[in-house]
Amino acid sequence: MMEGLGEQGAAGEEGPLIGAVAAESSPQALMGYSLDKGFTERLPLAVKHRVYALKNLQAKSAGLDAKYLREFHSIERKFAGIYWPLLEKRHQIINALYKPMKEECAVKSKAEDNDYNEVEDYSNAQMQGLEENPEYEDLEEYCEEDFKDVEEVFGEYGGIEGHNVDEEKEEPTGIPDFWLTVLKNVEEMSPLIQKYDEPILKLLRDVKVKFSKPDKPLAFTLEFHFEPNDYFTNEVLTKTYTLKSKLHYSDPHPFRGSAVEHCIDCKIVWNEGRNVTVQTVLKKQRHRFWGLLRTVTQEFPRESFFNFFSALRWGMDDDEDEEDVFIAHSLRTFVIPRAVLYFTGEALETEQEGVIRECNELAYDKVIHENGLAAVEGAKGQSLDPQEEDIDS
Repeated sequence: MMEGLGEQGAAGEEGPLIGAVAAESSPQALMGYSLDKGFTERLPLAVKHRVYALKNLQAKSAGLDAKYLREFHSIERKFAGIYWPLLEKRHQIINALYKPMKEECAVKSKAEDNDYNEVEDYSNAQMQGLEENPEYEDLEEYCEEDFKDVEEVFGEYGGIEGHNVDEEKEEPTGIPDFWLTVLKNVEEMSPLIQKYDEPILKLLRDVKVKFSKPDKPLAFTLEFHFEPNDYFTNEVLTKTYTLKSKLHYSDPHPFRGSAVEHCIDCKIVWNEGRNVTVQTVLKKQRHRFWGLLRTVTQEFPRESFFNFFSALRWGMDDDEDEEDVFIAHSLRTFVIPRAVLYFTGEALETEQEGVIRECNELAYDKVIHENGLAAVEGAKGQSLDPQEEDIDS
C-alpha cells in the first residue's frame, strides 16, 4: 500500500501533483535567481567531459528508478492477493452474506506483540502460492496480527466481549449504509456528495481497487459495485488511472512512487429522468410570429458525486486534476484498506488530531514570533543614553 502524498506526485515530466511542485522548485521560480544556460559550455573542456559522464550516470540512475516503480507496482499487486480474503469477508459481512460467529465478535483476552519482520522471512514460493490461491483464508500462518491495547480500543464502544448477537430482537441485516458513511467521513470526498446522491450511494455494496496485470502498462482501477437500481443500468462504475513507468533523467527531485499520467472514465448509462448530474428545467417558449406556446426541456450540469467518474476535462485544469488524483490515491491507499475506521469515525478523529496539532504548533510559533517582535520594539523604546545614578557619599 502506498503512504502519503509523496507517492502521489512522482517524478517525471508530466502528471498531476508534479507541475506545480516542479514550478516552485525550479531555479527559474526562485526570486532573484536567473538560470545561466551557458554555464556548462564555458567550463574547461576536461571538466565539461566529466560533467557529461555524470549526466550519463544520471541517465542510468533514472533507468533504475523506473525499474523501482515497476517493482513497487508488482509488490502492490502481490499483496493485493494476500489482502483479498480479508476484504472479501468484509464485503460478505457488510452485505449480510455472512454472519460473524460469536468468537469473531469477541475481544481477544491477550494481545500478542509480534514482529512485522517475520513477514520478510516468507519465501517467494509461499507468497506466490498464496497469490495463486485467493480462497486461502488461514492468514495467521503467513502474517500474525500485531494488536496493542485491543481491549481498551474496543472498550470505547461499550465493550464487545460477552455480547450475545442473538439477543437483539430486531437485528438489521449486514451493516446498512456502510459505504455511504465511509465516503461521507472522507474529508476529500464529503464535499462531493450531495443530498440527491445519497439514495444511490446507499445501494453501494463494495469499493475495490484492482491493479494491472504484469504484462500490461502500470495502472490501477477503482471499482464501485452497486445493487441493481432504477437510476442507471451499470452494475459497476470504474475509473482507471494509468501510471508513469519511465522517469526523465533531468528531473532533480524525483519522488519514488506512482505518478498518474492519464485517467479513463466510465460512461454511466442513466435511466430516463434519473440522471442526478444534471438539473432538468422546463421552459416555455412563444413563437415569435404565430404566438403559439411550447414547452422545452433543458438540462444544466450540477454538482454531484457521480461527476467523479467523468474524465472529459482531464488535462484542462491542473488544479482539478490534482484534486482528482488526490482522491484516487486516498481511496486506493487509505480508505479501501481501512474502511471500517472511516465508518466508525476513528480515521477522521486521527486526521483531526493531526490538524489540531499542526494548528497548535502554528499558534505557538506565532506567539513566539509576536513575543520576539514585542521584545525588539521594547528594546527600541528604551533610551540608549547613559543612565546616571545618585550615589550617597
